[in-house]
Amino acid sequence: MIAYKAIDFFIHHEYAYRDALRFIDSPPSDVEIIQIFPQQPLKSKLIGSRKLALQSDYLQGKKAGSDFIKQYSATLLKPVKTEIKEPRAVLRYC
Repeated sequence: MIAYKAIDFFIHHEYAYRDALRFIDSPPSDVEIIQIFPQQPLKSKLIGSRKLALQSDYLQGKKAGSDFIKQYSATLLKPVKTEIKEPRAVLRYC
């Protein structure tokens, strides 16, 4: 029974991973995706990783995120002009 659960987990993971890649490859027209990742290959694996490898990968990812924020925060935080629309009339049925 445990083997079936493990297989289900891996199948679900694979489908979710493929869905994420499809979304990244063709996002909605009003979405820009920026991938942030460390320069070095990760040390951890899908399963069976040692704690030290996971900690190393976490720190690399955290550094990549911090570096991105330092480099692009001024650009990304510029105010965006949006048009304010009149609220729609709400019909209430009681």
